[in-house]
Amino acid sequence: MNQLPIYILAGGRSSRFGSDKTRAQLGGGPLIAQLVRLLAPVATGVTLIADRADRYADLGLRGIADLRPGRGPLGGLETALLDAGPGAWCGLIAGDWAGVRPEWLSLLMEHRRVDARFVLFGRPRPEPLFGLYHASLLRTVAAQLDAGRLAMRDLIASVPGVVLPVPADWAEAVNINCQEDLERFIHGKGAAQCVTSAEKS
Repeated sequence: MNQLPIYILAGGRSSRFGSDKTRAQLGGGPLIAQLVRLLAPVATGVTLIADRADRYADLGLRGIADLRPGRGPLGGLETALLDAGPGAWCGLIAGDWAGVRPEWLSLLMEHRRVDARFVLFGRPRPEPLFGLYHASLLRTVAAQLDAGRLAMRDLIASVPGVVLPVPADWAEAVNINCQEDLERFIHGKGAAQCVTSAEKS
């Protein structure tokens, strides 16, 4: 099976949730630990990007400090690309996903191309926080950050990439942005009307 380094963005403020949503209990453990476990089969390693490297040391999870704290997902992507190294593809995943499937990442990997800088699913617009990015994006990402343009959609619109139809079971995954999202996911009712990762970016 193809594998690549996966980076989970875990530096959000969780203001809508009311506490650190990455530590919300789901399936007998913290949400973030469940996400790492689910993604591990398709990863050469799973790394959490947070405000400090040891934020999840108590859970035994590898972390690195965000190079530009407070700059949102785009800042986290810069940190991931630098850590992955030149020429590498890496996965970038929001830390508030529940119910994702490792085979979705495998599907993205199958569609990497030499002329592409990202591979994402669209619904209908691309979902930037569950996808693959190539290290050759680093200079573009840094320039966009320096200019204060933090939207991931601006990056996606400026470089070539691949956007795939969402998997048939995509709706089973939920971004946990508030307590209602968590409760509805646990009871199999889908997401509440909170802000999605695509809207945040």
